[in-house]
Amino acid sequence: LEWKYADMVGEPYGQRSDRSVPPELTPPTEAKLRAGALVGRPERVAERIAEYVAAAGEVPMHFTARLYWPGMDPDRQREALRVFAGEVVPAVRARVASA
Repeated sequence: LEWKYADMVGEPYGQRSDRSVPPELTPPTEAKLRAGALVGRPERVAERIAEYVAAAGEVPMHFTARLYWPGMDPDRQREALRVFAGEVVPAVRARVASA
């Protein structure tokens, strides 16, 4: 995403032919991205989101879930949304309410 946003503002739209493909994903960069991603079974994702809420303390927090990636099968995206809304969100609410 950082590459894409830099690409979008670096030059006037339509003049970015040298940046039509993202840079190569190196093993260290991939490891860093994976370490920050919230992926896994619904209970684990809910647990990690609740940790963010706890870390924020009294500061209002807004969590945005990225449930769609370019090229992702639409059925898989709908399933991700269904699981997030039906399982993760209720589990986060229950954890936060009991904290």
